[in-house]
Amino acid sequence: YKKQVLYVYTPFYESGGDLFPMVCDRTLFGLICGQLTFMGYSIVRGGHFLQVSSAIPLITFTFFVMTYFRNHYAEPSQRLTLELAMQLDEKIKETAQARDQGSEYFYRKKTIPQDSFDPNYYRQPVMTEPDGEP
Repeated sequence: YKKQVLYVYTPFYESGGDLFPMVCDRTLFGLICGQLTFMGYSIVRGGHFLQVSSAIPLITFTFFVMTYFRNHYAEPSQRLTLELAMQLDEKIKETAQARDQGSEYFYRKKTIPQDSFDPNYYRQPVMTEPDGEP
């Protein structure tokens, strides 16, 4: 029953942030369009060449930021949730500190995920529980 709830009955109002990268890209694309419109308006109103050409770095910077956001935030977020990434980083940090301090007791209890792989590590906790009795 729990698998049906998790896989079949997905709430329609919850996207898990899937739309945010698209919204961010479209917002920045709209900003580029606005900058191009401003350049065109400046030309029509008789703006000097220096005024119009000074807006070109803005377009370049906006395009760079759009690419940076896509590469550093949108693509990694498709693979791992922020909560799991934070837990994984914290576990790696604690284990590395214990290893640097030479604490054998702590090191034996904790393992760095790269040292040993658990196939259930990235699954939802409810999916790793044994079947219950109704």
